[in-house]
Amino acid sequence: MERRSFISSLTLTCCSLIFSSQAKAIVASGIGAPPPQPHHMIEFEALGGVGDGDPNTGRGTDNARAFARAETMAQQGYGIKFKPRASYKTTEQINIHSMYWVGDETSSPIIFGWFSEKGKKIIGRSNKKDPLSVCIMGINFHRCGPFAEHGIVIDNIERLYFDGAVTSEPGAQGGAIGISPFFPERRHSRNCFIKARINNSGDFGVQLGSVSGAIIDVTATDCYREVIGIEPVVSGTMEINKANIVGNDISVIDPDLPNGTPILYCYGSNSRGPLTPGKHYFVIKNDNHTISLADSRESSAKGHKLDLKLLEGEHYFAKSAVVEDIAIRFAKIIDNHAKKPTLYANTMGYIVITGNSGGYMNNIKLDNVYIEGNQIYKSGKSVGIYVQGAEDLILSNINVHGCDDAVVVSDGWLNGMFDERGRPIRIENGYSKLSSKNILVTDPNLTDFRSHGVLFRGNGGTLRGGKFSSRVKDAKLVVRE
Repeated sequence: MERRSFISSLTLTCCSLIFSSQAKAIVASGIGAPPPQPHHMIEFEALGGVGDGDPNTGRGTDNARAFARAETMAQQGYGIKFKPRASYKTTEQINIHSMYWVGDETSSPIIFGWFSEKGKKIIGRSNKKDPLSVCIMGINFHRCGPFAEHGIVIDNIERLYFDGAVTSEPGAQGGAIGISPFFPERRHSRNCFIKARINNSGDFGVQLGSVSGAIIDVTATDCYREVIGIEPVVSGTMEINKANIVGNDISVIDPDLPNGTPILYCYGSNSRGPLTPGKHYFVIKNDNHTISLADSRESSAKGHKLDLKLLEGEHYFAKSAVVEDIAIRFAKIIDNHAKKPTLYANTMGYIVITGNSGGYMNNIKLDNVYIEGNQIYKSGKSVGIYVQGAEDLILSNINVHGCDDAVVVSDGWLNGMFDERGRPIRIENGYSKLSSKNILVTDPNLTDFRSHGVLFRGNGGTLRGGKFSSRVKDAKLVVRE
């Protein structure tokens, strides 16, 4: 049933113009340009590297020590050159560092991890304090062996330029590329360009958890879930009570709360005051010892403080990760998987954007995305693009073919949130629902969907234009529930 009318064409035009200027700002920042090559390049073989590995059997020279030497050389300003068609095995995780690695675009060398235990990545995060500048071009990272899990999972990135591949043996767990995802201790990253070719991605393809400024261009085959995922999470809690409040200022222990930081209000022992559980508020940093709160980023920038004088009792907040200024463009996702029913449970979608884990999202756009989903699930449904509990998102020129539901825009629920010790974070009863707001779907091309073309659950989505066709008799073009 229709529950609200479409917004006016004037509002839509204004919205598009606003986002257009924001998207240009993302590109103009230089994210899509590779960094300059270092003055000194060295062959990986000169560091003891041997490219004789076999990803099918795990045979070949272990290059763990050579990769450690490559990190040392990078600290001295050297870039590393890998031979075309070579195949480099490592039995140890490579720690991310400021690096410039180059292979060959047409005959990419392979780097694969052959691990004897769970939990390792081919390239994983490090404990380096300074933000990192990373450039990787023309290399294929292959997930295989007895514990084929993650490809590249990193954080604390100041600049990333990735133009390569992350492939996998069928049935591998984990995912291809994760930028500051999931784990509470992860650090923020920014300025990321990812042009990735992936297959058999497993749990996720490219996952963003705490990132400012990114361009994502993915070509994927036979990836059954979250080929592109945006899911900011929370990373720690903050407790205040009346003793922490002087006027409208709050004394805090955590000094790492810069101006504009979003924090999620979870619950309080007294309901008096202006705070609503399940809502983000924004930090106004007064000094290293006190903060105030604003009800929007704009108010935070202007120093407009909320009146906290009525707050009593104890109150709990969660510090939210941020994913903002993201352009997903020219992505192409084709999932064949033998075109037969699978045992996989409901996988949410090939592209998933969700606020359910308590993070904050802003200025995200999908443009010229192509999805061909051929799976039929024995439980659950295949969804092309699934938006849940998100705000301020534009989907334009979306092409989805063959899913049960092509596009779903739904309200969500704050769940799956954990503090820095892994303990669940609860939201006050009755306030855990997370409404999607200001989601614009414009000019989609949706064909051969089996249930719905566009399914709006809640009032947060708006459709403008589009082409719809399905050969399934009972399929519905646009539905609002």
